[in-house]
Amino acid sequence: MSDTLKGSFFRDQLPAIVWAIVIFIGSSIPSDDFPDMSIFQYDKLIHITIFYIFGLCIYRAFSLFWVKGRFSWSRGLFTLLTVSIYGVVDEFHQRYVPGRTADVWDATADTIGCALAVVSIYLYMSNKGGKTLPQS
Repeated sequence: MSDTLKGSFFRDQLPAIVWAIVIFIGSSIPSDDFPDMSIFQYDKLIHITIFYIFGLCIYRAFSLFWVKGRFSWSRGLFTLLTVSIYGVVDEFHQRYVPGRTADVWDATADTIGCALAVVSIYLYMSNKGGKTLPQS
């Protein structure tokens, strides 16, 4: 692997992989092991935030396949699909964790978080003078 590809991997792809692992580890914690904290009453907001960050990471990870420095709607859609599928699989995984359940509304919140990330990237790149690519 060339130094350029190594640098690109550590900068662009590795954060998405690490964040996916963090999500998986968090989803693997049995409900009895969660501390009693009032923040957990905002479950959907937590899902939106976690998957917002994941959406940012995945969009960046896909820079390997799309032009860097430009917003691409196809890249945004692929990001949304990838993160949404990961959210659904994560919910399915939770069915097998003691005290946890799969919740369609959690998966919906995951998708909303990613959609907000894609829109944020679009707005950021539009405002900083970045170019957008036509839908492809």
